Amino acid sequence: MYITAFAATDESRSTSFSSFLRRRDPLLWIVGVIVLCAVALMLIQIAILLASSVKVGLLLDQGGLTIANFRTVLTHRLFLPTLWNTVLLGIGSVVVMLCFAVPFAWLYTRTNLPAKSALLVLMTVNIAIPSFLVALGYIFLFNPSNGLGNELVRSMLGNNSPLFNIYSIGWMIALQGLALASPAFFMIVPTFQAIDVSLEEAAAVSGVRRVTAALKIVIPLAAPAILATATYYFIIAIEMFDYPGMLGLPVRKFVISTWIYQFIYPADNNVPSYGEAAALGVFTALAAVVLGAAYLWCTRQASRYVVVTGKRRTQHNVPLSAFGKTVAWITIGAYSTFSLIIPLLMLVWASLIPYLQIPSLQAFSRITFTAYREAFTELPKLLINNITILLTVPTISVAFAACIAWISTRTHFYGRRGLD
Repeated sequence: MYITAFAATDESRSTSFSSFLRRRDPLLWIVGVIVLCAVALMLIQIAILLASSVKVGLLLDQGGLTIANFRTVLTHRLFLPTLWNTVLLGIGSVVVMLCFAVPFAWLYTRTNLPAKSALLVLMTVNIAIPSFLVALGYIFLFNPSNGLGNELVRSMLGNNSPLFNIYSIGWMIALQGLALASPAFFMIVPTFQAIDVSLEEAAAVSGVRRVTAALKIVIPLAAPAILATATYYFIIAIEMFDYPGMLGLPVRKFVISTWIYQFIYPADNNVPSYGEAAALGVFTALAAVVLGAAYLWCTRQASRYVVVTGKRRTQHNVPLSAFGKTVAWITIGAYSTFSLIIPLLMLVWASLIPYLQIPSLQAFSRITFTAYREAFTELPKLLINNITILLTVPTISVAFAACIAWISTRTHFYGRRGLD
């Protein structure tokens, strides 16, 4: 029996800050410069946010410091409803996300689900589709005034009142949760892959059903990773603008992100309230810091769930029955239909007809490609902007992230936990 152990300690693998300064390796100095630039950019943004929150008017206007902006936000009639909507959106989105991400990750890593590569492709494609396009597709479908779904119900039942209203917190939760399930899936998969299958085999020998073993062994062992994923995406959920902006702003149903937008771009053409927006941003940043600390705590609990086993053997997947495979693929198909196929079909249909109308022979006779011809005339300059962003933003982000990760995990630099 072989016991897996790490021979190298942190001291032997890491680099102290003093030794880092003594080295003349250009690559190390480049890493240091990149980290300093990233820290400087973050500190500049924080400083501007804090300074704006205690100023009335523009940041460079004359005048003393004040806490009036915080008082205005806290006493505003929209503060408590907005806070409630934000918390509800965050919790609801995470619940919907986990309902799909965890089972899909388990199916992909621990079972003999057929055509697993198709599941991987579907989850990857779902990440590639911008959230605002999904929201736009559902607006075309369930807009209470002229959405195709509501028009179809009216024509069938003769009911004048709309059956569906896309402009609600419930639809924001459902669609945002579906959108976050795909990236969460990729965060949870490595954890399930790392859990030794011999634990489930021992449970099976003892007469424990495979599903029961998954619920009582695999899921608890993966609990720190699942909890960390939930905490991380709760932060993302309360900061996202796509769904709240497109489904909440038209009916003035605010969350924190859209309320900040409303302060800066008021609907009634009043003067922008930069101080109030900054004060609200400070509250949001403080909440993100607390949740970020909770996320780091969750990730550091993973060592408590380490299992010492024998030599790692070939992974034997949990055999699914024919019924189980059918249910699994029906669920995957339903997820893909509601998160991807329906909104894309609505966008294609809306782009081919002069105005929204229920598909019919008459509607098909009105199909035109005028919208595409007009779009192609604007395409060259849009492509330049998009390609520039696609090349620069991911490159800079990955460079910052990789260098900061190296400093925080591979050195003894004082303050590396703060970087993390």
